[in-house]
Amino acid sequence: MDESQKVSLQAEFRIMDYTNTKPNYAELARKYKKDYRTIKKYHEGYEGKPRTRSKPSRLDIYREVIEEKLSIP
Repeated sequence: MDESQKVSLQAEFRIMDYTNTKPNYAELARKYKKDYRTIKKYHEGYEGKPRTRSKPSRLDIYREVIEEKLSIP
């Protein structure tokens, strides 16, 4: 979803939440040309994939050995 669709969809969700109406995911999916499960996922609070990951390097377990060998003149 592009940003403009996300913003307008979130606005519709806020209106539905404020008026206590149950969202019709199939109708919203047709309107935004997305799958109804995607629309439901965004309504339940999904914000998208994180831009960065905190995945450790495979070399982290050898960090001390590498630093020791690099310090040798």
